[in-house]
Amino acid sequence: WVHGGAFLGGHLDMPESHWVSMELAARGIPVLALDYVKCLGETHFPEPSDDVLAGWRDAVAHAEELFGLPASAVVLGGASAGGNLTAGATARLRDAGESVPAGLVLVYPLLHPNGPDASSEVDPTSRHGELALNFAGAVDALADPHAFAGLGPAEGFPPAFVLVCEQDELRPSGEVFAAHLKDAGVDVDLRLEAGARHG
Repeated sequence: WVHGGAFLGGHLDMPESHWVSMELAARGIPVLALDYVKCLGETHFPEPSDDVLAGWRDAVAHAEELFGLPASAVVLGGASAGGNLTAGATARLRDAGESVPAGLVLVYPLLHPNGPDASSEVDPTSRHGELALNFAGAVDALADPHAFAGLGPAEGFPPAFVLVCEQDELRPSGEVFAAHLKDAGVDVDLRLEAGARHG
């Protein structure tokens, strides 16, 4: 489980990481919560994505010990920026010919450089544009489907659960990605949290 924080903040003790993990664990679902390097200073994509991939590979290598499950049963998930990183990591695994997660859980994810419009057209002076560019590190990287999985092919993704919030500016990004997955024949469960805002 990978928390959000606009690629700039967030930590393992925040509710989006700790509370979610504890709620899942209380229901008998073992959870490994993962942190990652933040995009501060000269740190940009792919460094946070590399951390998620390293954590994923370690988790599946020790799946029996950590979860009491085979590696083939482990699911990857995240919220907001964490949803971006988990979807991007899944695309990287697929494109490298590695096994993808058994499933993907994306909670109010940012999957396009322009999340509110679910597009690649970015105004670098807007709040969302500044965050996307800070994550990507360069204008060219804004088009990288490993940085923003909504821009790439959906074939080969695992079954996905996508949760979006009714009053969230990023809602279109999650909805469009869910439709993209469905069009590619991926089993998708899209849920709308009525009345909810981002986070």
